[in-house]
Amino acid sequence: MSIWATLGMSPSTNPEDIEQAFEQQLRFVDPRKQPERYRELRAAYEQAMLEAGAEPLDEDFGPDLADPDHVEMPGRATPEAEMYAGQVMTELESVYANPSWRGDLKRWRAQLEGERAHKDGVTEVLRFSLFDFVSRQAHPGDVGINAEVLRYLDKRLGWSRHRKQLTKAFPEDRVRMVLGDPRPEEANIGPFSDSGAGGVEGEMQGAPRGLGLALIGWVIFLMLLTILFGGGGGEG
Repeated sequence: MSIWATLGMSPSTNPEDIEQAFEQQLRFVDPRKQPERYRELRAAYEQAMLEAGAEPLDEDFGPDLADPDHVEMPGRATPEAEMYAGQVMTELESVYANPSWRGDLKRWRAQLEGERAHKDGVTEVLRFSLFDFVSRQAHPGDVGINAEVLRYLDKRLGWSRHRKQLTKAFPEDRVRMVLGDPRPEEANIGPFSDSGAGGVEGEMQGAPRGLGLALIGWVIFLMLLTILFGGGGGEG
């Protein structure tokens, strides 16, 4: 296959056209899963640039294959997705601004389950824009919204599943305030306890253990009394 076929373009001496074709082809190649295809594409790009009398750019257009911390961020949203997400955000900010609505899960769901929120690309925009808004309102120990709403937002927008993206986009302390410490094995999120997620339940689970210790103490105490007073009665 010729270098031009690999790049998906006609022969050209215009470096800008070659770079544009190269970047376009990269959209369909995952360097981590298709390393051979990526190297072939990169070689074709470099050869085409040399034939055009230009130096290939040193920048590696693909992610660093040796970088274990590489995080794949979402692409730029379409103007339509940005528009719909902006409309939904306006409504969500109104819900948050009203203290009597803030803890009402139905009001959050009404906006995030509506038609606009399910348009193509809108969820990805809301994942970051709503997290940005919520994390700015959060204070240490107080996220600003209750556990029920927070769990719903996490599930609906995939905050925990995309934690690495959020950590790359926002300061880590803001991510921790909303999602707590990274604990994949735990379903709950947020730096707070919740009565439905182990708070009261945990206390009840500890009650039988404490009751058992108390009973053992009473039994030992009664045995000592029996020995002392029983022995004294026998001597009299």
